[in-house]
Amino acid sequence: MDIYFLSIAVITGSGFISLIATRNGKAATVIGASGAVAGCLLGLYSAINALLGGGFSYKGYWWAPFGSLALNVDSLSAFFMLPLFTVCGVAAVYGAGYLWHDAGKRRLGPPWFFFNLLVASMAVVTAAANGVLFLVAWEVMSIASFFLVMFDHHKPETRHAGFVYLVATHLGAAFIFALFAILASGAGSLDFADFQGGLTPWTATAIFILALIGFGSKAGVVPFHVWLPEAHPAAPSHVSAVMSGVMIKMGVYGIFRTLTFLGAPEIWWGGLLLGIGIVSGLFGVIMAMGQRDIKRLLAYSTVENAGIILLATGLGVMGVANGSATLSALGFAGAFFHIWNHSLFKSLLFMGAGAVLHETGEKNMEKLGGLIKRMPYTGALFIFGSVAICGLPPLNGFAGEFIIYLGAFHSLSAKTGLIVASAPVVAIAGLAVIGGLAVAVFVKAAGVVFLGEPRSSQAGQAHEPGLRMTGAMTALAALMGFTALFAPAFPRFIAGPVSMMTRQDMLISVETLEWAGQSLFSVNAGLILTLVIIAGVTLIRKAALGERNVRRAITWDCGYSAPTARMQYTGSSFSQPAADFFAITLRPSKKLDMKQTIFPEGASFSSSVSDVVDEKLYGGLFRQGEKLAIGAQKIKAIYANTYIFYTAGALIALLAWGFGVFQ
Repeated sequence: MDIYFLSIAVITGSGFISLIATRNGKAATVIGASGAVAGCLLGLYSAINALLGGGFSYKGYWWAPFGSLALNVDSLSAFFMLPLFTVCGVAAVYGAGYLWHDAGKRRLGPPWFFFNLLVASMAVVTAAANGVLFLVAWEVMSIASFFLVMFDHHKPETRHAGFVYLVATHLGAAFIFALFAILASGAGSLDFADFQGGLTPWTATAIFILALIGFGSKAGVVPFHVWLPEAHPAAPSHVSAVMSGVMIKMGVYGIFRTLTFLGAPEIWWGGLLLGIGIVSGLFGVIMAMGQRDIKRLLAYSTVENAGIILLATGLGVMGVANGSATLSALGFAGAFFHIWNHSLFKSLLFMGAGAVLHETGEKNMEKLGGLIKRMPYTGALFIFGSVAICGLPPLNGFAGEFIIYLGAFHSLSAKTGLIVASAPVVAIAGLAVIGGLAVAVFVKAAGVVFLGEPRSSQAGQAHEPGLRMTGAMTALAALMGFTALFAPAFPRFIAGPVSMMTRQDMLISVETLEWAGQSLFSVNAGLILTLVIIAGVTLIRKAALGERNVRRAITWDCGYSAPTARMQYTGSSFSQPAADFFAITLRPSKKLDMKQTIFPEGASFSSSVSDVVDEKLYGGLFRQGEKLAIGAQKIKAIYANTYIFYTAGALIALLAWGFGVFQ
């Protein structure tokens, strides 16, 4: 417990000191980043200790109404702290290199203050055991990340992204407020320990729906994802890595924690989670296919992966509702495994994209290309992350999705009802289609950015970033390799949080997860044996040809012996067939510039896609909201006293309802 508090103190304390030292950008960077790294190492030790059975509770006095400093780090909290402290510590190192060149140009104290505040607030969110404390930490997390998104506030697109993020995050928070109000009205307290049981089915369903909307907004699932493709490209790349790799997981944590308050789940809750997961996965990966901005592509890929996590969670909830121990254990285990894996490979990919942006000043893929020759180390790491996120063997992304497939296939052979029996079929089909499209997305991203010839002078003059940025990316890649190598042992490692979510005896979860680990070991052993055979054949061939005189020549090039960037695929041309196939979702707009002559001197083609959910749903809501705001402004201007009266009355009525005065 002391280590946890020390971790929070080091992170926040160094953030405040960096704010004081804001006039010296390098000093602020060194203090902020080193404090974050030291605090994250301490927090990681505390989290691993708690996950291995050393959890702790603390309750202190707090003068806030209905609030208390109640903290409880159980195995569920500890698991979510693992990616939190791991990714944030690595991102701090990367951020020090990323922002270093800005040290003499702008004040870096505020960005490091808000970065450290974001890390500390997320650590409190995962440990809070009182509704008021949770909501305060949640709001601090949202506000700190908002100021980080606004780092380049002089750009109009950044201000737009900040506005969308601020509105979306507070709309989501309103549903979480309502959720805690209902829980408190039934329990008579806002302490989590008092929330257990005693809810009617209708009340439990209402709380589940509120959690799905409120926390789903932070998790970035469709249709609450609209802030994500705006905020991630606008934020500095180490912040994008933290927001995508860690912060959206706070939404998933909120859903998981709420499920522990609600007793036995309804089976349709799992079906709803499964359906939203598949829709989010498909929508995210299709939208990623049509993007030209590499960070925006990665942001939509995050929507896709949030969908995979919800898909696995849906299987787990259906298993709990139906009494299927294997489906529930493997469903939640797959979700936990994918949470950890996604935090690693998505952070690596955002850092890779950030290195490209840092060195070229470009994130438009149409102006990149050929970077593998100029940034070979960054290119290799980006391709490594791309293979992992596609779920291809033998990397860690494959291991996580294998657990989900294993649970779904196993339940197919079990004697269950029609709904539970059909859910795995839907999950398998959805996951397979998402995986196939993800391969196409990342072939496009890696191919257009790193292969071929440069499409701009910036790309042609690029070089590797500094040691801090490459070192941070290498650390994440090493963790991914470690996870892939020891993946068969991972299911056993998460038996504690799986047991909490499935409400099963720990021994039952351990038995199921050990069986899953053995299955994964068998598959991995086969893959490794295949790789060893390929390597052996390659060495034998090389030895056999070693004494021979081998003549080397270029392949037939159809007369194009001097390739240029105009001969190769752009991002738009690569994804055009897919954009046409998914035109209903992508709504592509094309622009062809070509003179109608016999021998036109030049021609160009470009296409862009739009988010139909953003345009049709939120565009209309924002327009109606603007009209209401203008109307409310008129009322306020004419009848100021009445306006204040209405506002105070509404607040009092909400508080009274929340605490059961009208019952």
